[in-house]
Amino acid sequence: GPGPGAYVLPSSTSGDAVRGGRISKGHPKSYIDWIQYNESKKPGPADHPHREMKHVTGLATFSASGSITELERAMRESAKKPGPVDHPTTHQAFTATKHSIIGTRFA
Repeated sequence: GPGPGAYVLPSSTSGDAVRGGRISKGHPKSYIDWIQYNESKKPGPADHPHREMKHVTGLATFSASGSITELERAMRESAKKPGPVDHPTTHQAFTATKHSIIGTRFA
């Protein structure tokens, strides 16, 4: 077959030169557009048949044992630990130290 040099390209000075052009006038779908398009093809909640739920009594009971949730357990554990109001402020600690030193004899 012919090699790359066998082809004649139009000269940039002649009127036959290929100018820039547009490959396509289409507007491709974005990532979000593709998600919306694909999801629109799938059935939604309203497209499924509705089944009547049977009302059954006596099978489910709630425990009255007083078990606590994880949040309640964490709250009880936190209540046992000292909080910010349980510690003296820097001013209170300095004042208490200053007053305890006054009148003390140093050897």
